[in-house]
Amino acid sequence: MIKMLSVLSLVSLSLMALTLDESVDAALENSSKLSEIKLNKEIKKLHKEEKSGLQYGELSLVGSFDHYNLPRTLAPITPASISPSTPTTQDLFSLGLNYSVALFTGFAQTRNVEIEQLQVESAISMENLTKEQIIYNVKNIYLSILSLDKQLQSLNDYFKAQSAFVDVIKEEVKLGKKAYIDELKAKNDLESIKANRQTLLANKDILKASLKYFINQDINTLEDIGITVSKVEFDIANIDSLDRLKVLDLSLQAIDKKVKIKESSYYPQVSLNGYFGENFGFNDATNVNDGDFDSETIWQVGVKLKYNLYDFGSRGASVESAKVEKLQNSIKKEDMKREITKDVTTALAKLNESISTYESTSSQFELLQESAEIEQVRYESGAATINDLLFINAQKELARSKMIDSKYAYQKAIYYIEYILEKGNK
Repeated sequence: MIKMLSVLSLVSLSLMALTLDESVDAALENSSKLSEIKLNKEIKKLHKEEKSGLQYGELSLVGSFDHYNLPRTLAPITPASISPSTPTTQDLFSLGLNYSVALFTGFAQTRNVEIEQLQVESAISMENLTKEQIIYNVKNIYLSILSLDKQLQSLNDYFKAQSAFVDVIKEEVKLGKKAYIDELKAKNDLESIKANRQTLLANKDILKASLKYFINQDINTLEDIGITVSKVEFDIANIDSLDRLKVLDLSLQAIDKKVKIKESSYYPQVSLNGYFGENFGFNDATNVNDGDFDSETIWQVGVKLKYNLYDFGSRGASVESAKVEKLQNSIKKEDMKREITKDVTTALAKLNESISTYESTSSQFELLQESAEIEQVRYESGAATINDLLFINAQKELARSKMIDSKYAYQKAIYYIEYILEKGNK
């Protein structure tokens, strides 16, 4: 009994309609592109930590062994301090700690950390943009499938009605009330409906395959969404906060940092190095303490300065190259702003067009539906030909199909505008 209930539960779950939100969530979860970008974001964060760590220098454990042809003292000494008991060896061992840090690099290290932070922010923006694209693609495919479902449902109803109509004509032909040519024309119309249905089914299969690619799961039925066609307002006054433009802004800021890094080479480079350790070894044969093990503590602290006086124009060319790159990105940003404005304007025009199309096709369908009813009565009374009846029915179904398509096109237009304005993931 329990097994049967479990099976029934699984079957019922498999037959449940997939919602739009579930489709979007599944696509975001299964997107390899999004996973790749998330990993890239983590890499950028690690690069930032790497650059930040370099600012504090490096502490190392160092050791060495050197064999000399002549005895060496364990520690540097002045001539006055040399005595027969001064430890000397030909096999010198050393072990200690070394610390080195750049004290001043013309702010190059700071700029490098700031660039890595900009890279992290850029990776976050790219992640948001990828999510927006995935969400829009899934919504667009989902609505296209719903639209085809509705059109197929309408076409199936039309097919059933026309099949019944053909059966009626057959009987009337047998009784001699209608000509055989009417039956042929009605059957031809039925075949045309079948062909249209197969086309819609093929398109639906293609779209379902695309949706399955995004969500990585089988699709049975989709849950319809409520669509009310009406005017919608969008705020397009401020587009500077969009991630697409933010990525370019971050790129411009990064180029500024790169220019300053290049210019940092005009400053002196100062570094600090410190060492603390032990030198040890066995006294050589020339020492009065031959064979005894001795050691000496060694430490030192030093500051080094390097100032590049002249590099034959290399730094200047590098700085100018970065400035030209910045100019290129500035032009690209302005061009993108104009493109976004154009895309939004075009999308709003298509949205209004879909509203007008829906309203006109709805009115047209109502009129054609009434006309088809009248034409049916006229045909039955012999006042109209079968051509008139088939034509008006075909026009009515075409209007119904356009009405359905325009309704979903309206919602697609809204989703597209949300995609351009990066509101789909909000």
